[in-house]
Amino acid sequence: GTEAVTFYRQTAGKFGDFPIATGYDPLPVLCEYGGPLATMTMSIKFRSNFPVFLANFVQQNPLFYGCFSETLLNVTPIQCAFACARDFACRSVYFNQQGGECVRMLYADSLLPNSQTSGKTGWMRFAKTCTPTSASNP
Repeated sequence: GTEAVTFYRQTAGKFGDFPIATGYDPLPVLCEYGGPLATMTMSIKFRSNFPVFLANFVQQNPLFYGCFSETLLNVTPIQCAFACARDFACRSVYFNQQGGECVRMLYADSLLPNSQTSGKTGWMRFAKTCTPTSASNP
């Protein structure tokens, strides 16, 4: 199409844009705007085994780092999950009990980047599951 597209360069930490997207653009991921967010009230659940249990959820390849938000420090597991629950783009969280660290994975559930672990063990993963309820937001 002729629509403008926005891209994010992780290495530069900046957004950029193209006036048109073609099959020749060297973009590894293409996301589309899906319209306004749902107005339904959502019941958010987090599970450590959704969609499957992962015995090793730390990404060892430094070239694969997913799309994560900033690390929240000195939080509880509940605060970590709540930060993800109120962010529509958040798909899962990684929590480290030792340091109270919380890493939110955005847009797609992905493995925890090794660079985010700071060499610490004891990380837990919780994936977000959504169940719509019949009540609508005002």
